[in-house]
Amino acid sequence: MEYFSRISDTKNLRIRMMTVARDGILLLTRLEDFNALRAKKLELINSLKTEIKDLEDFSKRLELLMADPELREEIEEEYSFDLKEKQHEDGRKKMSASLAKAEPQKVSKTTDVDRLQYTLDKLEKKLMELNSQ
Repeated sequence: MEYFSRISDTKNLRIRMMTVARDGILLLTRLEDFNALRAKKLELINSLKTEIKDLEDFSKRLELLMADPELREEIEEEYSFDLKEKQHEDGRKKMSASLAKAEPQKVSKTTDVDRLQYTLDKLEKKLMELNSQ
């Protein structure tokens, strides 16, 4: 009788070991997925930081160029049509988006840096949600 009890205990122990091994493999897989997501997040953050830096540099260079009255006049003449057209196009996009949502939206003046920072915050929040799952 004791012999059969030992065989049963051995079977139960093997089943437990297989369950622990399976759970360990699943945890390692999830850890690999988490590390991949973390690497992707860091890559996105670095690219956004680079974009923000580029926009800040461009803004500084544009301010320096606009300080010279002759260059300012030339820049305004050359790009005024493009800027007006882009503003109209952006206005149409915002209008169609707000109509699609059917919710009143506040219109605010945000810079590209603000929008990139907002996008970065959203991505970090989404990554935190994925990490918690």
